[in-house]
Amino acid sequence: MATTNVQTFTTGEVAKHNTKDDCWVIIDGKVYDVTDFIEMHPAGAQIILDLGGQDVTDQFLAFHRMSVFDKYAPQLFKGLVRGATSTFESKEKRSTQLSRVPYAEPSYWQGFKSPYYNESHTNFRLAVRRFIAKEIDDAEIDTYVKSGDAPEKDLFLKMGRAGILAANLGPGKHLLEYKGPLPSGIKAKDFDYFHEMILHDEFYRIGAPGLSDGLACGLIIGLPPVIKFGSKELQKRIVPQCLSGEKRICLAITEPQAGSDVANVQCRAVKSPCGKYYTVTGTKKWITNGCQSDYFSCAVRTGKKVFRCDK
Repeated sequence: MATTNVQTFTTGEVAKHNTKDDCWVIIDGKVYDVTDFIEMHPAGAQIILDLGGQDVTDQFLAFHRMSVFDKYAPQLFKGLVRGATSTFESKEKRSTQLSRVPYAEPSYWQGFKSPYYNESHTNFRLAVRRFIAKEIDDAEIDTYVKSGDAPEKDLFLKMGRAGILAANLGPGKHLLEYKGPLPSGIKAKDFDYFHEMILHDEFYRIGAPGLSDGLACGLIIGLPPVIKFGSKELQKRIVPQCLSGEKRICLAITEPQAGSDVANVQCRAVKSPCGKYYTVTGTKKWITNGCQSDYFSCAVRTGKKVFRCDK
């Protein structure tokens, strides 16, 4: 928020603005005109009117995350309190560092001991957090949430170059064969499931589950079948494309008739007489990331239905 060439006020001048039709408050040495916001406040107008014209920094911090301040402060900013100094850290600094607010981070990052984490996990968390702060700003998050659009391919390519897509699948054979870098420079042999957990934690920390799902879920459930069961040729062709962000993949199980009841899928695959390919017939629906995917790991029935559940 720019603070040059702006108005300044004394606390006495701010105190005069304390009515429903003209209400200002002070937060962190800055003046905000909340008149138009009063009726929209989730807790009602009275709680703001009771504090109209006053410094409400402590009250604000008692009930709100800093993300609320980041969202509304630029719109409501009126000026500075004369002689006051700001104590809030910048959004850029807060978004790329570990929080000192109690319980805002897992306990290890608040000074508690843990047998599971070490310095590599701290460096990894910070690297992922910095990537998100740089590449997925709040304006983009709001745009995705409001529009319902899928994330752009450019973001997937950036995630691929940063090694985030590869890290999303956790440790394993695919990571040992992966040729690119990983966040914080960690080596594939040192990457464990706690690093993977941290990655998911950071991406859902942005507060937009739909966007977070759109960035990872299809890959996480769609690529492992290829890695586990695909031929060498298929793995060589598909895996690098998906981990680089060039292509997207999903897991196609759910059907209108059976939902996610895998034992009762009706989609069928019939091998050609020459034995070189399958003809697939059926319907898949509600497939996570399906509308944006280039590849589908598809659950099909190749033989007779044998599942039975006796009453």
